[in-house]
Amino acid sequence: MPKILQALMYMLGFTREEICQPNSQLFFWKKAKELIKEQVPEKMKNHTVLGPKEGDYKLYQKINYCEKIISGLEQETIDQHNATFGKLFKWLWLALQTRKTDIIYRKAHTKKQRELREKALEASAERKENRAATIKDAEEQFMADHEADFTAYDTYVADQKRKENEEYDDESEEEGAEEKEIPTKPEFNAKEVEDKFDEENPDVEIPAEVAIQKDNDWALHEEDE
Repeated sequence: MPKILQALMYMLGFTREEICQPNSQLFFWKKAKELIKEQVPEKMKNHTVLGPKEGDYKLYQKINYCEKIISGLEQETIDQHNATFGKLFKWLWLALQTRKTDIIYRKAHTKKQRELREKALEASAERKENRAATIKDAEEQFMADHEADFTAYDTYVADQKRKENEEYDDESEEEGAEEKEIPTKPEFNAKEVEDKFDEENPDVEIPAEVAIQKDNDWALHEEDE
């Protein structure tokens, strides 16, 4: 069953030059048998199917090509033909499927995390706009509610300047004048409005940026990403 060995060895990282006839994809048993005996068992033992794989993979070493090599083979038929090859095929098929499942799961999880982050960023931006609008509206309402107080204060300030600029003051009139309460300028308490808004609308917690994970051992189409 050279196809099983070829797909297995490609998945484990062997190159075409190591296991095939020159300039072809024809499996060459005599060339590969020493590698099968000396390196394949250890590589199978250390092979991992979980997590990102950022190394360089030739097209024929990727899941797509390995699956293509063994397409059409059936477990039952192989078991009947040779029990050892049946075990190899089962291990290979399980490794390929588990690897694909892991990649699909992590990509789906990453996509979901990115969507959650985007929503959080949008919600944070909206909160920022609403906060600024709330403070602005409160200030405008404060100005309208205290319009008379502002007018009284401005009038008082203008009268004081006028008196300071008069060349002669009528001291007798000033002494006899009825003492009036000095108006104060209203002060808008922006912090009070900010604190109230923050209490009613807590900061949006933004998830950390999602790291890009590469799975170079499987060539996916854009729609599969």
